[in-house]
Amino acid sequence: MSDLPRMRNEIRAKLFELADEFAEVPETIEDGDNILELGILDSLGVLQLLAWYEEQYGFQLSDDEVNVTNLGTIADMAIFAAKKMGNA
Repeated sequence: MSDLPRMRNEIRAKLFELADEFAEVPETIEDGDNILELGILDSLGVLQLLAWYEEQYGFQLSDDEVNVTNLGTIADMAIFAAKKMGNA
């Protein structure tokens, strides 16, 4: 799981990149912050994040995998990607 810190940083950077220009973006996003509750992504931003996530880590998400347990926080996303890639 040595890739987890790198993965968390990549996901965090993408969140800042996709943040809605009209949202109040926090100075930092912690690993455990609920991504949807931050309110920095609109619906298109969420879709763009998921598309990037699949491409970045080389797998497809099934409908039942798209949930708060797997993708709710930066930490959740990194751990889930590591598991999908067989690195967990």
